Amino acid sequence: MKLSGSGMFWRDVLDTLGIWFVALSIGTLLGVIVGLAMGASQWVSAGLGGLVEFLRPIPTVALIPVVVVLYGTGFTSAYILSALGAVWPVLIHSVYGAHAVDPVTRDMAKVFGLSRSRQFAVITLPSAAPFIAMGIRLSMAIALILTITAGIVIGSPGLGNSITHSANAGAFPEMYGLIISTGVIGVLLNLASLWLFDRWLPWSDEFGGATK
Repeated sequence: MKLSGSGMFWRDVLDTLGIWFVALSIGTLLGVIVGLAMGASQWVSAGLGGLVEFLRPIPTVALIPVVVVLYGTGFTSAYILSALGAVWPVLIHSVYGAHAVDPVTRDMAKVFGLSRSRQFAVITLPSAAPFIAMGIRLSMAIALILTITAGIVIGSPGLGNSITHSANAGAFPEMYGLIISTGVIGVLLNLASLWLFDRWLPWSDEFGGATK
């Protein structure tokens, strides 16, 4: 209750959510573009597949020293670290989504003379959307974890930074309150994603009616 009346607490919440949202947006955009391109084109998959398989297993936290040296300990580093972690689930699920297109439907589209752009809009994207949504939901949690981690490890703005300061100052009740707050934020974001995707993807077994 004491935290909820603190202006600094709400500033930290806004900083954390701001970093999380920007990083998730960047990671989602890159993941969808690259993933769908790899899934739809053998040439793109052959060109980028090796690089993706090399970079994907590298833990994002292992890149913290590099990012700090290049960009310092402010918002930029937190954006980059969280986006790097968020991109992979979306990218991989986008590849699977592009592969999940029914071959018969694709052949029918060619028979009826649909252009590539039209096929993408009415066939590939709707088919891949549930996979992309699952990737985004995974990336939401990863981006939040890395946003908090960036605050704890490198002191970027947000709840993570305040958790470290509270621990160092011996203010353990405040520290526990901040930790619980990060969990509450995670739960609320998860519920919000279920509500959103339930309405965005009513035809999907994974999300259609999920919140009903």
